Amino acid sequence: MNDTTVHNGLVGIIAAETSLSMVDGTAGELVIAGFPVAELAMNATFEESAHLLWYGELPDAEELTAFRADLARRRELPAVAYDLLRAAAQKRTDSMDALRMAAGTISLKSKSTDKSVCATQAKQCGTDTLVCAADGDAARNLLGAFPTIVAAKCDGRAGPPKTLTYSLREPRR
Repeated sequence: MNDTTVHNGLVGIIAAETSLSMVDGTAGELVIAGFPVAELAMNATFEESAHLLWYGELPDAEELTAFRADLARRRELPAVAYDLLRAAAQKRTDSMDALRMAAGTISLKSKSTDKSVCATQAKQCGTDTLVCAADGDAARNLLGAFPTIVAAKCDGRAGPPKTLTYSLREPRR
Protein backbone atom coordinates (compact mmCIF):
# COMPACT_ATOMS: atom_id res chain seq x y z
CA MET A 1 0.00 0.00 0.00
CA ASN A 2 1.21 3.54 -0.81
CA ASP A 3 1.49 5.91 2.20
CA THR A 4 1.73 9.06 0.05
CA THR A 5 -0.61 11.88 1.07
CA VAL A 6 -2.06 13.94 -1.75
CA HIS A 7 -2.84 17.62 -1.04
CA ASN A 8 -5.18 19.33 -3.46
CA GLY A 9 -4.13 22.92 -4.14
CA LEU A 10 -1.42 24.86 -2.34
CA VAL A 11 -3.27 26.03 0.77
CA GLY A 12 -0.86 25.79 3.68
CA ILE A 13 2.05 24.76 1.45
CA ILE A 14 5.26 26.77 1.87
CA ALA A 15 7.36 26.60 -1.28
CA ALA A 16 10.26 28.69 0.04
CA GLU A 17 11.16 31.10 2.80
CA THR A 18 12.74 34.50 2.23
CA SER A 19 13.17 37.72 4.13
CA LEU A 20 13.14 39.61 0.83
CA SER A 21 9.41 39.45 0.15
CA MET A 22 6.06 38.57 1.64
CA VAL A 23 2.85 37.51 -0.07
CA ASP A 24 -0.48 37.77 1.71
CA GLY A 25 -2.92 36.28 -0.77
CA THR A 26 -5.91 36.80 1.50
CA ALA A 27 -5.26 40.55 1.74
CA GLY A 28 -3.98 40.77 -1.85
CA GLU A 29 -0.61 42.14 -0.74
CA LEU A 30 2.85 41.65 -2.18
CA VAL A 31 5.63 43.32 -0.21
CA ILE A 32 9.21 43.44 -1.49
CA ALA A 33 11.97 44.45 0.93
CA GLY A 34 9.42 46.25 3.07
CA PHE A 35 7.71 48.12 0.20
CA PRO A 36 4.23 47.29 -1.12
CA VAL A 37 4.71 46.41 -4.80
CA ALA A 38 2.12 49.03 -5.85
CA GLU A 39 4.21 51.70 -4.09
CA LEU A 40 7.35 50.53 -5.89
CA ALA A 41 5.57 50.55 -9.24
CA MET A 42 4.54 54.17 -8.79
CA ASN A 43 7.65 55.55 -7.11
CA ALA A 44 10.74 53.57 -8.13
CA THR A 45 12.48 53.21 -11.47
CA PHE A 46 13.17 49.81 -12.98
CA GLU A 47 16.84 50.15 -12.02
CA GLU A 48 15.97 51.12 -8.44
CA SER A 49 13.69 48.10 -8.18
CA ALA A 50 16.37 45.77 -9.58
CA HIS A 51 18.88 47.16 -7.08
CA LEU A 52 16.34 46.62 -4.28
CA LEU A 53 15.79 43.00 -5.31
CA TRP A 54 19.50 42.27 -5.63
CA TYR A 55 20.83 44.16 -2.60
CA GLY A 56 17.83 44.49 -0.29
CA GLU A 57 17.77 48.31 -0.28
CA LEU A 58 16.98 51.16 -2.61
CA PRO A 59 20.10 52.85 -3.97
CA ASP A 60 21.08 56.39 -3.07
CA ALA A 61 21.73 58.81 -5.95
CA GLU A 62 25.42 57.87 -6.25
CA GLU A 63 24.71 54.12 -6.18
CA LEU A 64 21.93 54.53 -8.77
CA THR A 65 24.21 56.47 -11.11
CA ALA A 66 26.91 53.79 -10.79
CA PHE A 67 24.38 50.98 -11.26
CA ARG A 68 22.95 52.59 -14.41
CA ALA A 69 26.45 53.19 -15.80
CA ASP A 70 27.42 49.58 -15.13
CA LEU A 71 24.32 48.30 -16.93
CA ALA A 72 24.93 50.67 -19.86
CA ARG A 73 28.47 49.27 -20.26
CA ARG A 74 26.93 45.83 -20.70
CA ARG A 75 24.54 46.70 -23.56
CA GLU A 76 26.70 45.49 -26.46
CA LEU A 77 25.72 42.07 -27.78
CA PRO A 78 27.94 39.46 -29.42
CA ALA A 79 27.74 39.66 -33.24
CA VAL A 80 25.88 36.35 -33.42
CA ALA A 81 23.04 37.83 -31.35
CA TYR A 82 22.41 40.53 -33.98
CA ASP A 83 22.39 37.86 -36.72
CA LEU A 84 19.95 35.77 -34.70
CA LEU A 85 17.67 38.74 -34.02
CA ARG A 86 17.63 39.78 -37.70
CA ALA A 87 16.62 36.22 -38.63
CA ALA A 88 13.99 36.19 -35.86
CA ALA A 89 12.55 39.48 -37.14
CA GLN A 90 12.40 38.16 -40.72
CA LYS A 91 10.53 35.06 -39.55
CA ARG A 92 8.28 37.19 -37.32
CA THR A 93 9.34 35.25 -34.25
CA ASP A 94 7.45 36.10 -31.08
CA SER A 95 9.30 38.83 -29.16
CA MET A 96 9.63 36.79 -25.95
CA ASP A 97 11.06 33.86 -27.93
CA ALA A 98 13.55 36.22 -29.60
CA LEU A 99 14.53 37.63 -26.19
CA ARG A 100 15.06 34.11 -24.84
CA MET A 101 17.15 33.06 -27.84
CA ALA A 102 19.33 36.18 -27.81
CA ALA A 103 19.79 35.98 -24.03
CA GLY A 104 21.46 32.62 -24.61
CA THR A 105 24.22 34.35 -26.58
CA ILE A 106 25.20 36.76 -23.78
CA SER A 107 27.62 34.25 -22.26
CA LEU A 108 29.69 34.53 -25.45
CA LYS A 109 30.85 37.99 -24.33
CA SER A 110 34.11 38.28 -22.42
CA LYS A 111 33.97 38.27 -18.63
CA SER A 112 34.04 41.53 -16.65
CA THR A 113 37.36 42.51 -15.16
CA ASP A 114 36.18 45.78 -13.63
CA LYS A 115 37.66 45.51 -10.12
CA SER A 116 35.44 48.28 -8.70
CA VAL A 117 32.31 46.39 -9.78
CA CYS A 118 33.66 43.15 -8.29
CA ALA A 119 34.58 44.90 -5.01
CA THR A 120 31.16 46.54 -4.74
CA GLN A 121 29.51 43.23 -5.49
CA ALA A 122 31.56 41.40 -2.87
CA LYS A 123 30.73 44.05 -0.26
CA GLN A 124 27.00 43.95 -0.99
CA CYS A 125 26.61 40.17 -1.31
CA GLY A 126 24.83 38.76 1.71
CA THR A 127 22.72 35.77 2.62
CA ASP A 128 19.42 37.28 1.46
CA THR A 129 20.59 38.71 -1.85
CA LEU A 130 19.95 37.08 -5.19
CA VAL A 131 23.17 38.29 -6.81
CA CYS A 132 26.56 36.95 -5.76
CA ALA A 133 29.99 36.54 -7.41
CA ALA A 134 29.87 35.08 -10.93
CA ASP A 135 26.08 34.87 -10.90
CA GLY A 136 25.95 38.61 -10.28
CA ASP A 137 28.08 39.35 -13.30
CA ALA A 138 25.93 37.10 -15.47
CA ALA A 139 22.74 38.72 -14.14
CA ARG A 140 24.09 42.22 -14.82
CA ASN A 141 25.13 41.17 -18.34
CA LEU A 142 21.59 39.97 -19.02
CA LEU A 143 19.91 43.02 -17.50
CA GLY A 144 22.26 45.34 -19.37
CA ALA A 145 21.68 43.55 -22.68
CA PHE A 146 17.90 43.27 -22.59
CA PRO A 147 17.19 46.80 -23.91
CA THR A 148 19.58 46.19 -26.83
CA ILE A 149 17.95 42.84 -27.58
CA VAL A 150 14.50 44.43 -27.63
CA ALA A 151 15.66 47.34 -29.81
CA ALA A 152 17.50 45.03 -32.23
CA LYS A 153 14.46 42.76 -32.56
CA CYS A 154 12.06 45.67 -33.07
CA ASP A 155 13.99 47.82 -35.51
CA GLY A 156 16.94 45.80 -36.77
CA ARG A 157 19.66 47.78 -34.98
CA ALA A 158 23.20 46.54 -35.48
CA GLY A 159 24.50 47.88 -32.17
CA PRO A 160 23.37 49.27 -28.85
CA PRO A 161 21.45 52.55 -28.82
CA LYS A 162 23.38 55.58 -27.60
CA THR A 163 20.76 56.34 -24.98
CA LEU A 164 18.30 53.82 -23.73
CA THR A 165 16.27 53.52 -20.56
CA TYR A 166 14.22 50.70 -19.12
CA SER A 167 11.02 52.69 -18.82
CA LEU A 168 9.24 55.46 -20.65
CA ARG A 169 8.87 57.66 -17.60
CA GLU A 170 10.55 58.41 -14.33
CA PRO A 171 8.39 57.51 -11.35
CA ARG A 172 6.45 60.02 -9.30
CA ARG A 173 8.30 61.13 -6.17
